[in-house]
Amino acid sequence: MSRKNILIILILSLPVSLSGIVFVWLGVMDLFLFTAIFIINIVGLCYFLLFPLSQIDELVKYLQHYSGLSDGGAPDLDAFFDNGSLRLALNNNRQIISDYYNLATRINKELEVLLDMLPMPIIQINLDRRVMRQNISANLLLGGQALGKDLVMVLRLPAVIEAVDSVIRTAESVNIEVSVGSTDVQRFLCYITAPVGEKSNEAIIIVFNDISDVVKGQKMRIDFIANASHEIRTPLATLAGCIETLEGPARGNLVAEEKFLGVARNEIDRMIVMVNGLLSLSALESSQQGKPSDIVDIQVGIRRVVQNLYNKTTLETTNAAIKFHEREEPLNVIGNENELEQLWTNLLSNALRYGNGQVDIRIKKLDSPSGSKHNINYLKIDFIDNGSGIEERYIPRLTERFYRIDPARSRDLGGTGLGLAIVKHIVAGHSGRLEIRSQIGTGSTFSVFLPVA
Repeated sequence: MSRKNILIILILSLPVSLSGIVFVWLGVMDLFLFTAIFIINIVGLCYFLLFPLSQIDELVKYLQHYSGLSDGGAPDLDAFFDNGSLRLALNNNRQIISDYYNLATRINKELEVLLDMLPMPIIQINLDRRVMRQNISANLLLGGQALGKDLVMVLRLPAVIEAVDSVIRTAESVNIEVSVGSTDVQRFLCYITAPVGEKSNEAIIIVFNDISDVVKGQKMRIDFIANASHEIRTPLATLAGCIETLEGPARGNLVAEEKFLGVARNEIDRMIVMVNGLLSLSALESSQQGKPSDIVDIQVGIRRVVQNLYNKTTLETTNAAIKFHEREEPLNVIGNENELEQLWTNLLSNALRYGNGQVDIRIKKLDSPSGSKHNINYLKIDFIDNGSGIEERYIPRLTERFYRIDPARSRDLGGTGLGLAIVKHIVAGHSGRLEIRSQIGTGSTFSVFLPVA
């Protein structure tokens, strides 16, 4: 017989037991027998009522510590209290919570991996400015792991700290632009979100987007427009002056006319060279020439360029000397012959113009570095001059369009400011690289590295 049936019998027998009082009063039942029956009935009821309470207490303790993550399931309950459905429901809920917890853990790990893959530094702080999370990119900015530390102790950017304090006060997102490094080496657009999350656990996200290349590009574009305008305006002003003089004081004076016509002719030639340079540069930048595919012996092209420059009157009447150290075997690369000849012409002309007329051209074979993924050998072509040299701070900008260290001297020597920009694009189009080394008072070396065919 089940506990439930026994309890029903005891509950039903309680009125019968109480009715025994009447029988005792009438003398039909013995008082001792009535008392014994009544006590047995009460004790039985108390037992069967208190036992479920102990079951409830055990269930309450389980629920108080219930997280759905423990190994144990719900406690075994007596059949009187539970026919199995309650335990089954609790265990099902436990499994659901466990599944959600595992899913949340997996998503959290995936997000951490994703954040670490992002190139921009990302930092999460609480409203006390303490670092709660950071990705790998933020390690360099913060100087390593900074979890739990006050942001002001690990981030040396006062503008960002002030912006964070403003966000905490106003609960509004902020965008600011900051520089890292004493010389503005890196430029960041910093986005600081308004507090997000539950009131008791609000967080602020700080994202640093590197805009150094964008800022540099904007500056180069502004410089190009300014320089191009100046380069065009200068010869036009000279031409206007020549025409005005020829129409006025020099009219009819054959000597003066010849002189000013010569000046005008030189300025026109310079503008033609500059426009052709711009067209060449535009074609190279837009890849209109197509990918190089011919086998070219670079020594043949260099020899032809050297001979052409030697045949120029300006070179014949100076003390210029070009030493080309040829090798006996052919030195082939995959390239565009016309572009490579333009490359050698620009480098040699530049070396002659600024190197006091003394130029050495040397070619060296280089094996691919040990451990390199690509087994490619290179040719290193050096153009060495003995000029006055270039200060190191100017070298990174030498390949910018219209950039000149000494504009007046460059213009007097016939330079357009486009030669090295064209060199850079031709080298890049041939999967090579350009290296510039210089020492004040000694001279400069322009080295081109091209893969061997």
